[in-house]
Amino acid sequence: MGLELGYEGSANGYAEPRRGTLWRHNGGLLAKVGPTLFSQWKPFIGAGAGVSYFHPTPMDVGTAFEKGWGAEVPLAAGLEYRYSGVTAGLRATYRVLVARDFAPSSADVGNLFSADLSLGARF
Repeated sequence: MGLELGYEGSANGYAEPRRGTLWRHNGGLLAKVGPTLFSQWKPFIGAGAGVSYFHPTPMDVGTAFEKGWGAEVPLAAGLEYRYSGVTAGLRATYRVLVARDFAPSSADVGNLFSADLSLGARF
């Protein structure tokens, strides 16, 4: 079992009703479980909790988004390779948005999906 505490930032373009970018800053905690295979490979699944701050640009009248906060539940699956304190990984994460102050007028109940490559260090 392992725990991750992390930051993630993203810029997502949108075109309705006006063109712009929705900036997302996220802090989250993820609990991971999985076996160790051949002493260095670590497949895992994980779940956790996170909070994001959303900031749309430009902030024109008529934009579907506002500055605001959102809570989320990340669900992840992936594979890590560990060698001498260095970790390389591949993961897919589906984030269920449970609070969405940044899109008050939206009837859309969409969530977030990401696929990531990572390189890190263990300490």
